[in-house]
Amino acid sequence: MNSLALVSINTPGNNAIDKLLQILVKKELPFKITIFCKENTFENPLIEQYIVPYHKIEDVFQQHWDTIDIFLCFVATGIIIRKIAPYLKSKTTDPGILVMSMDLKQIVPLVSGHIGEANIFSEKISQLIPDCKTFITTATDQTDNLAFDLFAKQYEYKLLNIKKLAAISNAIINNKQVQIITYPEIFSKIENYKGFQNDKFKFINIQKDTQNINPHLHTVVISPSSTLPSVIRDCLVLIIPEISIGIGLNRNTPHEILKQSLFEFLWEHGLLIQNIKNICSFKEKSNEPGLLSLSEELNISLKFFDEDQINSIENNLSTSRASDYFNVKGVAEPSAILGSNEQVCFLNKHIYHNAVTLSAAF
Repeated sequence: MNSLALVSINTPGNNAIDKLLQILVKKELPFKITIFCKENTFENPLIEQYIVPYHKIEDVFQQHWDTIDIFLCFVATGIIIRKIAPYLKSKTTDPGILVMSMDLKQIVPLVSGHIGEANIFSEKISQLIPDCKTFITTATDQTDNLAFDLFAKQYEYKLLNIKKLAAISNAIINNKQVQIITYPEIFSKIENYKGFQNDKFKFINIQKDTQNINPHLHTVVISPSSTLPSVIRDCLVLIIPEISIGIGLNRNTPHEILKQSLFEFLWEHGLLIQNIKNICSFKEKSNEPGLLSLSEELNISLKFFDEDQINSIENNLSTSRASDYFNVKGVAEPSAILGSNEQVCFLNKHIYHNAVTLSAAF
């Protein structure tokens, strides 16, 4: 969260903001604060720096909906619900909306409890103020079950087909099994996440066990690729956003062949060019004109690794002709692994135009 709006409609609301602001400033919390008030009745001159006056409260939401992360309102719940209704779009983009009592004793998240961080913010506030209680209505929080939108937010995964999120959450809450199709390295993240209960989940290794997919179960797919297993179509998808591309190439492979090979590779495997963190290779390829110009055109950084770094990789690698010419285990696969965040090679090498070898890791 980067920005917090405190909203009031009258003098008692302003007084409540004054009390809360004194607490927040002392804690030096790392976000920008703006106070939206109809009349400036604040007695504390230090508050002036935060104030933005408004004529009608709906103007606050209309003008600042896309620029404020959290709106904390000292206004009747019914008023806030009516005023924000025209601007609600999606739980993935709407700001967090909360209401708080003027005695600072009760705080309620109304909108975007998970992705918009309204729930987390309400808990932080209640911890700062003695006797303040938060009332969180999100079902997964109340029942202490795993919430995939929170999981995605923590790991910065992108949610696709979010319309399935409610069905997934309800299945978990109602003790129905949900299958998760992903990589073994992701299994442990889920198992260690808040609310995980082993009997509610069936793990499928996306690289080996897709024959065990049950098309009748609610399904979550976690992968860098948007291409789904053929037996699954309508499911919640979490996209791992940063991938590393490993590339091996013949000497003096032209720029256009490299570019065509890369785009064919991305298309075949449902990958997006904007998710490429870097393109990686063996240091002997660092002066290849085609590779350098491709990096410049696509504005994607290059990384090169030496013999010791490549040979340090202990993952199972495909056999490679690179060992015939250089003293290395391979080029595309180990380079992709070395350039990635979690060193998981999810696509072994593919050869294009008899000149380019490509692999991908996250």
